[in-house]
Amino acid sequence: MQFNHPEILALLFVLIIPILIHLFQLQRFKKEAFTNVKFLREIELQSRKSSRLKKLLILASRLLALTCLILAFAQPVLKKTDGQENRKTIIYLDNSLSMQATDKNGSELLQNAKRVLIDELQSLPGDFALITNDNIQESLPSEGIRQELTKITYHPVRKEFSQILLEAATISTNKGFDGADVFLFSDFRNSPYEIDSLPSGVRNLYYLIPVRSDRYQNLSLDSLWLSAFDRDELKISGRVLAQDIDEDNLSVSLVLNGQLYGKSSLAIEKGNYANVEFSIPPGTTGSGAMIFSDPRLGFDNSLFFTLPEAFKPQVLVIGAYSSYIERIYTSDSFELTFQELSNLNQGGIQNYDLVLLNELEIIPAPLVRSLKTYVQEIGNLVLIPSAQPDLASYQAMFSSLGIGSISSEFERKKSIISVSEDHPFFNNVFKGEVKNFEYPEAEYGIESDFRSSAPLISFDDGSAFASEIPLGKNRVFWIASPLKGEQSNFRESPLIVPLFYNFSLPENRAQGVYSVIGRANVLRVRNDSLSGNALKITNGKEEYIPLQKNSTQQVELFTKDYPLLPGVYQVRDNQRVLSEQAFNYDRDLIRQDYANLNRLAEGSSQIKLLSSPGEGLRTLNDLFSSRSLWQLFTIFALIFLVLEMLIQKFFKN
Repeated sequence: MQFNHPEILALLFVLIIPILIHLFQLQRFKKEAFTNVKFLREIELQSRKSSRLKKLLILASRLLALTCLILAFAQPVLKKTDGQENRKTIIYLDNSLSMQATDKNGSELLQNAKRVLIDELQSLPGDFALITNDNIQESLPSEGIRQELTKITYHPVRKEFSQILLEAATISTNKGFDGADVFLFSDFRNSPYEIDSLPSGVRNLYYLIPVRSDRYQNLSLDSLWLSAFDRDELKISGRVLAQDIDEDNLSVSLVLNGQLYGKSSLAIEKGNYANVEFSIPPGTTGSGAMIFSDPRLGFDNSLFFTLPEAFKPQVLVIGAYSSYIERIYTSDSFELTFQELSNLNQGGIQNYDLVLLNELEIIPAPLVRSLKTYVQEIGNLVLIPSAQPDLASYQAMFSSLGIGSISSEFERKKSIISVSEDHPFFNNVFKGEVKNFEYPEAEYGIESDFRSSAPLISFDDGSAFASEIPLGKNRVFWIASPLKGEQSNFRESPLIVPLFYNFSLPENRAQGVYSVIGRANVLRVRNDSLSGNALKITNGKEEYIPLQKNSTQQVELFTKDYPLLPGVYQVRDNQRVLSEQAFNYDRDLIRQDYANLNRLAEGSSQIKLLSSPGEGLRTLNDLFSSRSLWQLFTIFALIFLVLEMLIQKFFKN
């Protein structure tokens, strides 16, 4: 038994007062003369014994009544389960956006869970910990946790299951508890729930309480992308997902640079996707949003985007002039520069988006050092060997870059017959399988052994003609044969245009039109300023300084925890706007791919699956609530007072 107000037990010292009164009564007796006292002495002895017994019974009843009254004010409680005194009770409440879903009565899941918890926890004494997706409260009384529950609002980022378990284990161990009983209220979507995530050596019990909706009708704008982006055509497409609902005439609007640009209607069947596409004038830049109206869930009805600014990539060719390169990198799309090795300004290499070594016989060591820094920080590098290469210098370059080594030379005819059409490098290049074209050939080349390389185009013997080798955040592209002599006729093949064109555009093509809130995003922003100021992300109301990494002409911004609201943000260097970036809520939060909790519970004795929030609260009451005994002690006090009255009335002296 424990007491909520043990300090009141100090009043038990007042029990000495009735004892003292009983022991030191100031009653005086007078002696009277009487002729025959023998009979009276017998009566006196009997009367004194009866009176002493009565007084002892009255004293006992008063002491018991007073003791029960003091204990009642100290509020004694009795634990229903033994061994819980040194265990922590932790509650995790999922307040992610998916908890906006409604039940059959139209009430949001999060609000239902909050209401049930607030109602039940008011009768539970003890110390609690509360974990949400955006906050941790390690020590709260029942009244405190109820107040915190009323303050909980939706948060766009859901914690991983492993993070929740780690936080619960940290709370229980740091406070010296033997273990914790962790109640997890969530819809348990889209997260790896693995038994391996359980912290070892922690005596915690985990109660999984699914908070889910029986009806989940919803339309959501699932994704958005540029379906065409070149100088002749610009199209933006969106995909709508229908969950447990049919829609015959959904109106989707496109807002571009603050103005309504167009509307489109589509029909979509339950459980399927439907695409919508808008054509935009080529060269259009700025930002906008794709929007439709759906009353069920509001956070997934719009997607913000930014249109990348069209710019001419700067291409540096180190080596002799080649007409076929000039025909590929035309002046209306690229800024092409040829520099002989003897006249090369190595300090200016950092200013180019692509560097191409065009059949150099020897590659000097200082150039290798400059190119290594360039590839790791700035852009891609293309290597085309010479017909008479200094293999030692080529080998030294491969070793310095850490990409592999030269195997051998070949001087026999090989046909170029295979294209890796499924490789991301060739996205949107081939509409179907490449068939029925005249295969180019090569009569001389260099066979190499690269680390982590991917063949883009291959010879008939399976060796690579064109390879992609990752290096840092960029790529090194290797072509196995010279192109401008008699050793190969590949320059006459239609494959050369998409190959060389994509050498210069991977970053531009891969740059997304929006970033996802809560995910690890890397934003690359061009910045030729030498101010050294930290760049800021702002929407006019809120401002953040993200983690950033500077290179010569570019800044990488790393975002995850911020921003938390969707919209279009500006990247600023003081007051100078460098770019616009769009952020949207994670669409994984609204997909109905619930975790298999039965499998999870069956695989561990530490995990127990409960059917509903109601069962979770009943379990919480049964395991960790206390039974209050103050009413019982109050009744006992009244009983002893009544008993005293009966003794005084009916007990004869």
